[in-house]
Amino acid sequence: MGGLMGMMDGGMGGMMGGMMGAMLGVMLQFGQVYIWITGAVMAALQIAALAALVKLVQNNVALMLAVDPVCKMKVNPRTALSAAYQGTSYYFCAPSCKHLFGKDPERYLSSTTGAPMQ
Repeated sequence: MGGLMGMMDGGMGGMMGGMMGAMLGVMLQFGQVYIWITGAVMAALQIAALAALVKLVQNNVALMLAVDPVCKMKVNPRTALSAAYQGTSYYFCAPSCKHLFGKDPERYLSSTTGAPMQ
């Protein structure tokens, strides 16, 4: 019961406190076999949580950003507004930047490109 409460509480501190409470309850009631079972289940949950965290970090690190040529803001090419000019795609943070670029693209291309950057 303590392990369940710790998981519901959230966070590493809650999980560790819940694990200690669960192990204490098991030791008092059932003996050594259940201590190992509880430890194995909690270790598996921690490994699964860490694997999910690693995957999340990898996805965000791998995200390539583009620079809005008008305001120089970094934008996600998957969700940003875009326009093609001379065979290259450029990405924008807002409709106003896209509009300004459309009026005079050469003015904004002298200092940056809209290609994704790391």
